[in-house]
Order: sequence, then C-alpha cells, then structure tokens
Amino acid sequence: MAAPPFEQPPITVRELAAELGGEVVGEADTLLRDVKPIEQAGPGDLSFIANPKYERFLHETEASCLLVSRDLAVPEGRTVIRCDDPYLAFAFAVTRLRPPPPERPAGIDPRAVVHPEAEIAPDASVGAGAVVEAGASVGSGAVVAPLAYVGHRCRVGERTVLHPHVTLYHDVMVGADCIIHSGAVLGADGFGFAPGPDGRLQKVPQRGTVVVEDGVEIGANTTIDRATLGETRIGAGSKIDNQVQIAHNVQLGPGCIVVAQAGISGSTRLGRGCVVAAQAGIVGHLEIGDGAMIAASAGVTRNLAPGAKVLGQPAVPAERGKRAYVLIERLPEMRKRLRELERRLERLEKSRTAGSTGC
Repeated sequence: MAAPPFEQPPITVRELAAELGGEVVGEADTLLRDVKPIEQAGPGDLSFIANPKYERFLHETEASCLLVSRDLAVPEGRTVIRCDDPYLAFAFAVTRLRPPPPERPAGIDPRAVVHPEAEIAPDASVGAGAVVEAGASVGSGAVVAPLAYVGHRCRVGERTVLHPHVTLYHDVMVGADCIIHSGAVLGADGFGFAPGPDGRLQKVPQRGTVVVEDGVEIGANTTIDRATLGETRIGAGSKIDNQVQIAHNVQLGPGCIVVAQAGISGSTRLGRGCVVAAQAGIVGHLEIGDGAMIAASAGVTRNLAPGAKVLGQPAVPAERGKRAYVLIERLPEMRKRLRELERRLERLEKSRTAGSTGC
C-alpha cells in the first residue's frame, strides 16, 4: 500500500541542518521530501541513527540523508547531518517534513450533545457525537473529538486534546496542553471492597477525583482510577503509554514515564522523573524516590530510594539482579557438575569403606 501523500514543500539538506544546528557532510543541496524508518527510506527521504544496532544501515540504506551523532564514523559518499542528539533532531524533522493532521474547526458540532450549563470557550472544538455534561468546562483552544465524553463538573484545560472515545468521569480535572488518546478512561471507580459480616464483598464508595497536571500525555486504553477520597494525581509533563493501569490515590510526580501494560497499585507515590518500564508492577502504599528506574516486567514490593535502579521479580538492585541472571543461565551446567561431583564423592566413599573393611 502506498504511503499517504504529504504536502510540505521539500527542503535541502543545508536548510535542515541550519534549522537543527547541525553540520553537513556530503551533498548539501540534496532535496528532502519525507522522513522514514531507515529500513524503508529511499531517495529523497531523511532518516536517522540513534542506536548502535542500526549503524549497519550506514552501508545499506537508500536514504538521501541521515541524522547521526557528531562522532559516528561515516562511509565515503554518505550524506549526513551531524548533530548533538539525532533522535531529538529526528523529532524536529518529522514536524518539518510531515504536516500535522488538520486542525479541528472551532465551535460545537450540531451533532454534539452539550448541556446548557457547560462552559465551552469560543475557540474550543467539540466534535460530532461528543457529550459535555452540566457544570463541565472546556478551555480555549481545547479539542473534544467526536464521541468523547466529558462528565459533570469536569475541567478540560487550554489546548488540551481529547481524542475520540476518551471518557472523563465526573469531576476529573485535566490541565493545559495535555493529549489523551482514544479509549483512555479517567475517573472510573477505584478497586475498593470490604468483606461484610456475611462474607460478601461490600463496595467502598469512591468519592475522590483525578487531577492531571499540565503537559501530560496519556496513551490509548489507559485507565486512571479516581481516589477513594482526595486525588489521584498525575504530575506535570508526565508521559503514560498505552494500556497502563493507575489505581486510586496514586501520586505520580512531575516528568515521570510509565510504559505500556505497567500497573501501579493504590496509594503508591512516585517522585519526580521516575521511569516504570513495560509490564512492571508496583504494589500499593509504597514510596518510590525521585529518578527511580524500574525495569520491564519487574515486580516492586518495597519502597525505593531516589535514583534506585531495579529489575526482577521481586525487584532487586539492578547490578545484583544482573549477576543473578548470569548464575541462572549457568544452572544447567552447574547442576551437571554437581551431579558429577556427587558421583565421584560416592565412589570415593565406597572405596574408603571397602578399604576399611579389608583391614
């Protein structure tokens, strides 16, 4: 299937390098029309190398130009732009060579359902089939895409985008410049139940809310539960991937990263700039210090100090965990050696017993 056409005018390697603050090696007047993955790039395309695993493509790719680090050895005849951070430069190049999707028109689509007591900024956009309940407000430049739901008394900040099928339950507060992707649900009840006298589980009312600070991005089908009381809070600038579960009363500090399929249990607090990798799990009521890094599939069962790096189940300090994994890989060999030593010891014992009997 052919790629969709793009309407951005082409740019020369020289012009792009000037905008990036990079240094051209090779043909500076080459025209660039698109940006593509290095495996798929062809003439007229720009790509990048930020990971050593892809350096082999220096000799294989048909891309007209590559963004590379300033110290990478480049073969003769290859046109590159040397820059401080190729991945960051790539992010800029995408915006330069690939136009963003069309902006949604300001105003309320006649097919939307907006309560008379909702407040919609004149330059906000509310799409077809979207619902905005009583007491909710949608800020200047914000977008409530078709089929999104904004519950009673919710707040959607300026320039925030709610993609189709986003659900904000009642009283959820979302700050400015946020992006919430399709299928995300904010403010569903936290998982709270108490056993009654008859042994049946009784629901504990969830009467708190969710607060999302400015500049947060939340991936598709992620769920963030409302607090039992008080707030579940997502700190400013945090980035949450698809299919993440954040339970009631969790406090996520500013600038955190939570990767796909991770789960954070109730009332756990993460400090500033923490990283929770894919499929990691954190039990409830823990304190995770600033800058802690939790490896993929790790299971965290105790508090972590600032800057801690952990992996494994249960999670242990990363260096100790790596040594343990090395030993695990050697277990078959070690088992074989142990059985051989046992046999030798058994033969030795038999020999000694026989010698003792002979005396």
